[in-house]
Amino acid sequence: MTDLVALSVLPVSYVFYIRKANQSLNDFQPVFFKRPATSGIVLVSIFAFTATSHEEDRKISIDKKYELDMNIAEFENRVKNTKSFEILKFEKETEAFPSNQYPNVKTDPNGYYLFFDLQEEYCESKKLRIFISLKFENKVVINSSNLDYWCPNPPSDEDKQNVNAIFEREVIEKLRQNNPQ
Repeated sequence: MTDLVALSVLPVSYVFYIRKANQSLNDFQPVFFKRPATSGIVLVSIFAFTATSHEEDRKISIDKKYELDMNIAEFENRVKNTKSFEILKFEKETEAFPSNQYPNVKTDPNGYYLFFDLQEEYCESKKLRIFISLKFENKVVINSSNLDYWCPNPPSDEDKQNVNAIFEREVIEKLRQNNPQ
């Protein structure tokens, strides 16, 4: 709503500009008109630049471990072949935090990070952005998961349950299938 009000200033400013451009340099304008008009334009401009609204980025953490009976190559292949996943990054912990650049960060040579978008609508989002931390120890173990989505309200308990259900249905179950869709 505030965006529309801010945009409504544009036609007024255009008319003001045209009038100013058509005035000759010899026209007299009283000082009492110049300062209030300038002040008004400044106030309206400040409002126009600051009165914008945006949806809030919301984060939900899933504190549950998931075990997938497959090797890391099979896991990576399933992730890449799942049509509803848009992979942003999949890398080993040691590649994300090389010891020569991050000497104080402990990394696990069997640890991986997966960062992707799930094409699933929730609240006002067209997709859920998902970050997964996992390890491979004879099977894939997902240690932690964070899901970001965009919504004007902070996550409720119901939101947490719904997003958790979406994660289990659209991510975990699809990865467990031999032929993920």
